[in-house]
Amino acid sequence: GKIGTEQRNKGWVLKCFGEEGLRDIEDSVVSCAGVTMGGWSAALAYVSLMVDTILSKSTCIDQGVHNYLIYSGGLARAIFPATLVVVPLEQGVVAQVQSMPPLSVWRNKVGELVSSRGEPFAIVHQYDRSRHRYQPQALEQNQLFRPGLLYHRDGGAGSRGV
Repeated sequence: GKIGTEQRNKGWVLKCFGEEGLRDIEDSVVSCAGVTMGGWSAALAYVSLMVDTILSKSTCIDQGVHNYLIYSGGLARAIFPATLVVVPLEQGVVAQVQSMPPLSVWRNKVGELVSSRGEPFAIVHQYDRSRHRYQPQALEQNQLFRPGLLYHRDGGAGSRGV
């Protein structure tokens, strides 16, 4: 969702950067601080900027600061000459499951979470916090093993249900 309409993220930005800060980034899509990656120098600049900002104001938390730095241009300036790339949810190597739309979490035949293009995600973030883990298609679609059967190492099916 958008920062200006997603209540928790909106509140975090407001508490740290005020109304003007929120206005600057309210139309931007929420980015999760938990899935930030980069080269050594850019990652160090990111962490330093996050820490400096959080320590400078007692009302700041990481998620609000992360979004503000990304969308206000502060992070791009701090990591220059490196380039900041914000990757949409469905196009990256990370499945940020809590933020993914309903019915968008699927598994391939070996049980990996895959994108809508069928590509496996390298990292699955916040699956434990997601409503998707209880959706039948996320658990059963393209299952390699049939529910209710116990498979032995030799490939034979046992009679005990699981």
